[in-house]
Amino acid sequence: MTSPTQRDDGNTRRDFPGGWAGDSSNKFIASGRTQQENDAYNFIKKLAQFRMNSSALATGKFMQYVPVDGLYVYFRYDDEQTVMCLVNTGSKEQSIDFAKYAERTKGFSKAMNVFDKQIYNTDSPLNIGAQQSLVLQLQK
Repeated sequence: MTSPTQRDDGNTRRDFPGGWAGDSSNKFIASGRTQQENDAYNFIKKLAQFRMNSSALATGKFMQYVPVDGLYVYFRYDDEQTVMCLVNTGSKEQSIDFAKYAERTKGFSKAMNVFDKQIYNTDSPLNIGAQQSLVLQLQK
């Protein structure tokens, strides 16, 4: 879950633990992972499952906005789907005004968080915590 401060390709590219006789742990199964490793695994699994079924992510167009105060917003979209990605790299919570991104959000009234399925109204500001990211599927 961490990266070495000094580059050491041999250590960085070591075998993934598990699956071989003699491995001290098996990271391929939930019981072999720490809670932090399971959280990361489940996060990536949900994102990968969404990506696998998303036409916008597979073949859609890309539009990004210049980051402001550590907030990076970009869209992947096609005729069938619009996905809005928000990344707050700052140290403070930020409020998102969907109208600021009207070129891509116009015509949509809701946004669904792809991780927990929570629905947000696009006519109300949305808060994103410090060092947080959101992937939203816009809905009419």
